[in-house]
Amino acid sequence: MAQSIFKGKFVKILSGSKEEGWAFLLFKSNNSNMNYPVYCRSNVPDLFSDYEITVTESAKNKNSFILSSFVPIIEKKDINWEDFISKNVPNIGKLSAKKIIDAFGNDLFKMIDQLNEDNNEEQLLAVMTSKQLNSLVKYYQENKIRINALMGVSDEEHNNIQFFYSRNMSDLLEVLKKHHKKDDMDFVDYYKNQNPYSLYLNKIYPSLPVIDEFAIEIGWDLASINRFEAYLDDIMEQLENDNSTLMSYDHIVNQLQFIFDYDIKKIYEYLEYLVQKDRLVKSFDQKHNVYLSRKQTVDKEKFIANKLKYLNKKKCSVVLKPKKEYELDQLSENQQKGYYNFIDKNVSVVSGGPGTGKTFVIKHIYDTLSKSDLADGIDYAILAPTGRAATNITSKINNRVRTIHSFLQIANSNEEVCSEYLKKLKDIKVIVIDEFSMVDINIFDKLLNSCPSIEKIVLIGDVDQLPPIGPGDLLREIIKSKKFPVTFLNEFYRSDCESIWKHFNEIRNNGYPEFKKDEVDLCQASYQDINQKVVEIYKNKVKKYGLENVILLCPTYKGDNGLFEINRLIQNEINPKNEPFLSYKRNGRPVSFKIGDKVIQLENRLNEDICNGDIGYISDVTYTNNKNKKKEIASVEVTFKRQDNWKMTIKYTKAEFNEQVSLAYGTTIHKFQGSELDVIIFLIHPSHKRMLSKKLLYTAASRAMKNLVIVTTNDTNYNEVILRSNVYEKPILTHFAHFLNGE
Repeated sequence: MAQSIFKGKFVKILSGSKEEGWAFLLFKSNNSNMNYPVYCRSNVPDLFSDYEITVTESAKNKNSFILSSFVPIIEKKDINWEDFISKNVPNIGKLSAKKIIDAFGNDLFKMIDQLNEDNNEEQLLAVMTSKQLNSLVKYYQENKIRINALMGVSDEEHNNIQFFYSRNMSDLLEVLKKHHKKDDMDFVDYYKNQNPYSLYLNKIYPSLPVIDEFAIEIGWDLASINRFEAYLDDIMEQLENDNSTLMSYDHIVNQLQFIFDYDIKKIYEYLEYLVQKDRLVKSFDQKHNVYLSRKQTVDKEKFIANKLKYLNKKKCSVVLKPKKEYELDQLSENQQKGYYNFIDKNVSVVSGGPGTGKTFVIKHIYDTLSKSDLADGIDYAILAPTGRAATNITSKINNRVRTIHSFLQIANSNEEVCSEYLKKLKDIKVIVIDEFSMVDINIFDKLLNSCPSIEKIVLIGDVDQLPPIGPGDLLREIIKSKKFPVTFLNEFYRSDCESIWKHFNEIRNNGYPEFKKDEVDLCQASYQDINQKVVEIYKNKVKKYGLENVILLCPTYKGDNGLFEINRLIQNEINPKNEPFLSYKRNGRPVSFKIGDKVIQLENRLNEDICNGDIGYISDVTYTNNKNKKKEIASVEVTFKRQDNWKMTIKYTKAEFNEQVSLAYGTTIHKFQGSELDVIIFLIHPSHKRMLSKKLLYTAASRAMKNLVIVTTNDTNYNEVILRSNVYEKPILTHFAHFLNGE
């Protein structure tokens, strides 16, 4: 389709927004003074900035266009910045503007652009208030292109803008500027001679397709070893989510053949080259099967194994004041054994299912630490892998328990711990981690490296639960090694739900679990009616127990019997009166949100102490233009609740809400692991059968505290599902087990 090129400004957003990643805009041309409706699919340009745009005619609507690219028109102009700031930036008058420009001149906006990287805040606040600084930051973020155009740019900056904007890679340009801490560097010229794929391999830019497009555009060979290595690493990192760190050589070759169309001998040649260069690890089992591993993961496995073995033999300098014998009378023999292992051993493990008193042991460990002149967060830390798990322990031991990510002040496992924050962790000597079965190699490696003075570790969890989504099966392999003292808790202490305990223990033991009305129920329905059966049960349980005490667990969001669909159906029954304020499609399924909806947080928000997996309720929505018929969402508020009447309301932008929040009348078993609730409705559908491993069935069933409801189809034999669950239990192969055993 023919393309047209116009110069001018976008003057109005007709629908969508920059936050949503798409928009329908009105473009005013300089030449013809005509207005053109333009649809933008990804990067949304700023309003009232000069652009040269390339567009194609819309096939659906001949009176509108689709944006192919937009390039800022940069013309250096003499600007009275005092006048410009006082007129355009809220909360800054002429006197304040003069004071600011006198202090920083033309460097002002460069300092604001690099505020977080260069720690300029203190210098800026010396001549302005925090309110004025926030206004400047907000204005700059919303008008960056316009301001840069007014300031003028160097030849290198101009070349960068032309190249990256014309190819819809403006996000990559911003990352490169921050990474290199330079605006006037010719990135095209630089990366013609330096490996651009290192930007992906070193986690500087997250999208391999964009890096690949950039590399190809500047002349890198499609068959280059650097390109091959990046795609290989991407494949292997995805495979690590299934826990094994040793991956079948043949399977990886098959995956690579889908990407590269050159001869298979070339693939073998490149793989062997990376092995020889120590960027890939090749190994064999006793049956001569060949495996490959990521070198960085093998190094982490080796470090963790060596660290644990070293601590196990090292003399501990931590002086503890153990409880008196009579103070431990309430503990069972095995609970006492777990407690004394903490006192006497440097590395110890406690494993047991729900209701076996693991948290009771943690409470006694915490009491001992706090009475031994050790400071929480300075000398020791009690941690959990998820926000829900941390909240659960916090309420029971009456002391704040943090997630590992929150403790390290990182949003995800790929993020580096800030050097300033590492100084605060240097004296940590004791670490206690609950729900350790959910901890993968990446985050445990980062935790151990961040706490160099650590001398004592207590790992607590349920070895029969699901392993993490990520590399490794640490808890199982540490126990299996028999290198460290392990306490198994087998007694059950919840008298009101013994039938649930018996049920999930039968699953664990490949037995035939029994049912007991209103405690463990089996409900069946036809294929056509099963979703409605779930909704009906959910509604009745909410009437009896309350919405906050009921949740549906399902292995997947996808499909006719997945969570996208069933969450929608439950929402219509539980929250029918409120009108949707936001609607879109996920995986082809309609999703809408209403005030009052039960939702789940999908990402860590460290500053607000809200974690991935926290559940809340939509409490308010605000709009930017209440007077207009077409209202635009300004913010969405979600109120999160925890035990002891704790609650916090978080205000999201529309974009943040879209990315970070999902409906949570039901959620996945992985997402809910580490949590417990009065009523668990567990959907077992034939279309999910390959996901129904024994550990998944056990984990789902063991989340219920008062009532477990199994919902399945009429022709599904529940006992057969349990017996067959071993078939879907994938073997987990790692180097960690070999390193623990000194191999």
